[in-house]
Amino acid sequence: MAERELEFVELTTGRASSVRLVVGKPERDGDDWIAPVAIDGPFGEHWENGGHGVDSLQALHLGLHLLSTMAAHRFRGRGTLTSRGGPWDGGLMTMVIPPAPDAGSHVP
Repeated sequence: MAERELEFVELTTGRASSVRLVVGKPERDGDDWIAPVAIDGPFGEHWENGGHGVDSLQALHLGLHLLSTMAAHRFRGRGTLTSRGGPWDGGLMTMVIPPAPDAGSHVP
């Protein structure tokens, strides 16, 4: 469904390799949903998991969060990840939730 290509540079050797983050289309998993995620890591490494939710949107949201968490965990202390020539901040999506309106205000 979607992917992002990053570059990984090993701390000890300076060797560079590509890393591909992938999130698949959410699918039904019994009564719930799952959005499969995978990391094609440096030097042939590969990891898979999935974000589970009560609907496809929640599964997708949790899958993206899981993918960022997996990447941060897998590469911490081993080297650096870059995207578009700069450090990768670990973000794949930002969700802004506005504050609740005052009890007396009108929301259009």
